[in-house]
Amino acid sequence: MAAVGVLSVCVETQRAVFGLPLISLRKSGQMRQGLPLVLTHIVEFVEKHGLFSSGLFRVSGSVKRCLELRKSFDHGDFPEFDTGDIPTLASLLKLFLRELPGGLIPEPHMTNLLKVFRESKQEELNQAVRMILNSLPEEHFNVLCYLMFFLSRVAAESQLNLMTSKNLATVFGPTIFHVPLGPTMFEEQGLCNTLTEHLLNNLKHLLPNMYPHPSTGNTAIKAA
Repeated sequence: MAAVGVLSVCVETQRAVFGLPLISLRKSGQMRQGLPLVLTHIVEFVEKHGLFSSGLFRVSGSVKRCLELRKSFDHGDFPEFDTGDIPTLASLLKLFLRELPGGLIPEPHMTNLLKVFRESKQEELNQAVRMILNSLPEEHFNVLCYLMFFLSRVAAESQLNLMTSKNLATVFGPTIFHVPLGPTMFEEQGLCNTLTEHLLNNLKHLLPNMYPHPSTGNTAIKAA
C-alpha cells in the first residue's frame, strides 16, 4: 500500500503546472512553441474577451474559482472559461508568474538589470538592458516577450480598462521580479516596477528581433 501511495504522489507531481520551473514544463511536454500551455490558454481568452474590462488585473477574482481552475490545470486539464471568469483569470495569471521558482527574471539577471538601470546613461540604457534580456534562459525569455507584448496590448486600451503601463507595472513588477526580503526590499521593488514600466514603453527598442506569435497579435517569440 505504501508503494501505491508513493506512486500516486509522483504521478501528481509530474502533472502539476503551477510552481514548477519553466524548463520542467518544457521537459514534461506542457509547452508549445516555447510557451506554457496554461499561459497561452489564459492569455488568449483574456485578450479576446477581457481587454476592455475596467481595472483588468486590479479587480480581484473569485478565490474559490481560482483554486478550482488551478487544480484543473495541475491535473492536466484545460478548463473552459466564460466571460465572468475574467477577473479570476487575471488573478490566476499573476499567480502562475508569482509561483515560478526563482521568478520570471532570475536573481542574477535581476541584479544586473537593476545595476544598469541605476548607473547607465540614458543613451546607453536600452542597449545594456537588451543585452541582459538576451542572456535570459530561453524559456524565460520567451515567456517574458509573450507577457510584455500582451500587456502592451492591454495598455493600448487604457482609456477603457484604465490600465496604463504604469498601473500594469505596479501590478506585474512584483510577479516578474521576485525581490528578496531585506532592508532594501521596498526600494528595490519600486525600482523593479519602474523597470517593468520602462520595458513596456520601449519594447521596439528592447526586443527588436521579435515577431508576433501566430495565435495572437500581441505576443512574440525570438526569431530564429
